[in-house]
Amino acid sequence: MNALSKDARGFVDSVVSYLEDEKKSAAATRVRSFLSRVTAQAKREKMAHVETSVVLTAEEKMRVERLLGKLLGHAIEISYEIHPAIIAGMTIRVADWILDTSFAGQLTQIQEQLNA
Repeated sequence: MNALSKDARGFVDSVVSYLEDEKKSAAATRVRSFLSRVTAQAKREKMAHVETSVVLTAEEKMRVERLLGKLLGHAIEISYEIHPAIIAGMTIRVADWILDTSFAGQLTQIQEQLNA
Protein backbone atom coordinates (compact mmCIF):
# COMPACT_ATOMS: atom_id res chain seq x y z
CA MET A 1 0.00 0.00 0.00
CA ASN A 2 1.50 3.34 -0.99
CA ALA A 3 1.52 6.58 1.02
CA LEU A 4 -1.51 8.09 -0.70
CA SER A 5 -3.54 5.02 0.12
CA LYS A 6 -2.32 4.99 3.73
CA ASP A 7 -3.03 8.70 4.20
CA ALA A 8 -6.40 8.46 2.51
CA ARG A 9 -7.31 5.32 4.46
CA GLY A 10 -6.39 7.05 7.74
CA PHE A 11 -8.52 10.06 6.84
CA VAL A 12 -11.45 7.93 5.75
CA ASP A 13 -11.22 5.78 8.89
CA SER A 14 -11.13 8.88 11.11
CA VAL A 15 -14.18 10.42 9.46
CA VAL A 16 -16.08 7.15 9.58
CA SER A 17 -15.15 6.64 13.26
CA TYR A 18 -16.43 10.12 14.06
CA LEU A 19 -19.70 9.49 12.25
CA GLU A 20 -20.14 6.12 13.93
CA ASP A 21 -19.41 7.62 17.36
CA GLU A 22 -22.08 10.22 16.71
CA LYS A 23 -24.64 7.51 15.83
CA LYS A 24 -24.64 8.55 12.18
CA SER A 25 -23.64 5.16 10.79
CA ALA A 26 -25.87 5.46 7.69
CA ALA A 27 -23.80 8.46 6.61
CA ALA A 28 -20.55 6.66 7.48
CA THR A 29 -21.02 4.12 4.69
CA ARG A 30 -21.70 6.85 2.12
CA VAL A 31 -18.69 8.90 3.27
CA ARG A 32 -16.35 5.89 3.14
CA SER A 33 -17.56 5.05 -0.38
CA PHE A 34 -17.22 8.63 -1.64
CA LEU A 35 -13.74 9.16 -0.21
CA SER A 36 -12.55 5.81 -1.52
CA ARG A 37 -13.73 6.79 -5.03
CA VAL A 38 -11.90 10.14 -4.80
CA THR A 39 -8.67 8.39 -3.81
CA ALA A 40 -9.03 5.77 -6.56
CA GLN A 41 -9.69 8.47 -9.16
CA ALA A 42 -6.62 10.45 -8.07
CA LYS A 43 -4.44 7.35 -8.41
CA ARG A 44 -5.59 6.90 -12.06
CA GLU A 45 -4.93 10.50 -13.07
CA LYS A 46 -2.05 11.32 -15.39
CA MET A 47 -2.06 15.08 -14.75
CA ALA A 48 -1.46 17.20 -11.64
CA HIS A 49 -1.60 20.94 -11.05
CA VAL A 50 0.84 22.62 -8.65
CA GLU A 51 0.53 26.21 -7.43
CA THR A 52 3.39 27.95 -5.64
CA SER A 53 4.07 31.53 -4.60
CA VAL A 54 7.46 31.55 -6.35
CA VAL A 55 9.03 29.87 -9.36
CA LEU A 56 10.37 26.43 -8.45
CA THR A 57 13.88 25.43 -9.45
CA ALA A 58 14.42 22.44 -11.71
CA GLU A 59 15.51 20.42 -8.65
CA GLU A 60 12.37 21.39 -6.70
CA LYS A 61 10.16 20.43 -9.63
CA MET A 62 11.96 17.10 -9.90
CA ARG A 63 11.35 16.45 -6.19
CA VAL A 64 7.63 17.22 -6.58
CA GLU A 65 7.44 14.90 -9.60
CA ARG A 66 9.21 12.09 -7.71
CA LEU A 67 6.92 12.53 -4.70
CA LEU A 68 3.76 12.42 -6.79
CA GLY A 69 5.06 9.49 -8.81
CA LYS A 70 5.72 7.60 -5.59
CA LEU A 71 2.33 8.50 -4.08
CA LEU A 72 0.36 7.64 -7.20
CA GLY A 73 2.43 4.67 -8.32
CA HIS A 74 3.13 6.03 -11.82
CA ALA A 75 4.71 8.99 -13.61
CA ILE A 76 2.49 12.05 -13.84
CA GLU A 77 2.57 15.21 -15.94
CA ILE A 78 2.54 18.37 -13.83
CA SER A 79 1.51 21.88 -14.72
CA TYR A 80 2.98 24.62 -12.54
CA GLU A 81 1.42 28.00 -11.81
CA ILE A 82 2.75 30.93 -9.82
CA HIS A 83 0.14 32.30 -7.44
CA PRO A 84 1.70 34.86 -5.04
CA ALA A 85 -1.47 35.02 -2.92
CA ILE A 86 -0.70 31.63 -1.37
CA ILE A 87 2.23 33.42 0.36
CA ALA A 88 4.36 30.29 0.96
CA GLY A 89 4.10 26.54 0.51
CA MET A 90 2.15 24.99 -2.34
CA THR A 91 -1.08 23.37 -3.35
CA ILE A 92 -1.13 20.16 -5.35
CA ARG A 93 -4.30 19.03 -7.12
CA VAL A 94 -4.75 15.60 -8.66
CA ALA A 95 -8.37 15.11 -9.76
CA ASP A 96 -10.44 15.82 -6.61
CA TRP A 97 -7.52 15.10 -4.27
CA ILE A 98 -5.94 18.32 -2.97
CA LEU A 99 -2.89 18.75 -0.78
CA ASP A 100 -2.73 22.32 0.50
CA THR A 101 0.43 23.21 2.42
CA SER A 102 0.14 26.91 1.59
CA PHE A 103 0.33 29.58 4.26
CA ALA A 104 -2.85 31.13 2.86
CA GLY A 105 -4.60 27.76 3.24
CA GLN A 106 -3.47 27.49 6.84
CA LEU A 107 -4.71 31.01 7.57
CA THR A 108 -8.09 30.11 6.07
CA GLN A 109 -8.30 27.01 8.29
CA ILE A 110 -7.49 29.08 11.38
CA GLN A 111 -10.14 31.65 10.42
CA GLU A 112 -12.75 28.90 9.90
CA GLN A 113 -11.92 27.38 13.29
CA LEU A 114 -12.20 30.74 15.01
CA ASN A 115 -15.56 31.41 13.35
CA ALA A 116 -16.97 27.98 14.28
